[in-house]
Amino acid sequence: MSNVKLAVIYYSATGTNYQLAEWAKEGAESAGAEVKLFKIQELAPQTAIDANPAWKAHVESTENIAVIQLTDLECVDAIIFSVPTRFGNVAAPFKQFLDTTGGLWFKGQLMNKVVSAMTSAQNPHGGQEATLLSLYTSMYHWGAIVAAPGYTDPTVFLAGGNPYGVSVTVDQNGKMQEDVQQAVKHQAKRTVQIATWVTQGLQMEQQGQQGQQQQGSGQAQGQQQTNQQSQGSGQAQGQQQSQQQQQSSGQAQVQQQTPQQSQAEQSQGSQSQLPAQGQQQSQQAEPQFQGQQQLQSQQEQQQNQGTQPLHKQQQQFQSY
Repeated sequence: MSNVKLAVIYYSATGTNYQLAEWAKEGAESAGAEVKLFKIQELAPQTAIDANPAWKAHVESTENIAVIQLTDLECVDAIIFSVPTRFGNVAAPFKQFLDTTGGLWFKGQLMNKVVSAMTSAQNPHGGQEATLLSLYTSMYHWGAIVAAPGYTDPTVFLAGGNPYGVSVTVDQNGKMQEDVQQAVKHQAKRTVQIATWVTQGLQMEQQGQQGQQQQGSGQAQGQQQTNQQSQGSGQAQGQQQSQQQQQSSGQAQVQQQTPQQSQAEQSQGSQSQLPAQGQQQSQQAEPQFQGQQQLQSQQEQQQNQGTQPLHKQQQQFQSY
């Protein structure tokens, strides 16, 4: 299971919320998270910055810290914000950054992020709680999971007892009035712990979905193989039936031809017997016919012989 990826994002004019962000980074890293520190882009005009030595000094000392980009929000599991109070709400540069996250929100890329927040003001009732609640309202629109510290550790009471997140009072010289370092680290560790639970649950859900997809794919492949086997078996049975039908048809033709051949052979045999019988009858009748011809010839000769003397006698009589 990979470590929680956490972004600590702050906006600070004179350095108070930068210090809170540094402590949060330390606490999250001690809990095993992979932490990156980002700052909100300063929007105040340079003249206003130059007019305040503490502000100018802080801007110059934090030039090497990366400005948060929208793409940085996509690849993290959790976020800890630290932003000063401005009239009971977040500072304008921070609000401007939140307003640019609409595209990520629309794509659903901010949901299930675990978030927590801290703030500061010049007096204990300067709108610290309202600032955090206002920030969390935006998180609810993100679909994020708010990890407020509540009263889960004694350090929360020592830091002033704000259950929504660490808030600190800063005097005119920029000095913190409460000791909030341990409360900040506790809040960061708690955020990492909750983010760990959430990411583990999401990963298990994803693995379960993948398993179901693989199971469904396996069942589909099994069904396809079964269908192919059934189709192959059906084709084999069809070929076998076709061969059996062809064999039956061939046997029937052979059987049909056999009686026809027998009848033809009998017919040929009877026809061959007819000429033989005719010849035999002809041969038997021929001697009888020849005998009749001889008998007729003899009878004619006898008649001729009987009539010949008369003829001669008449000739002789006439000659006298």
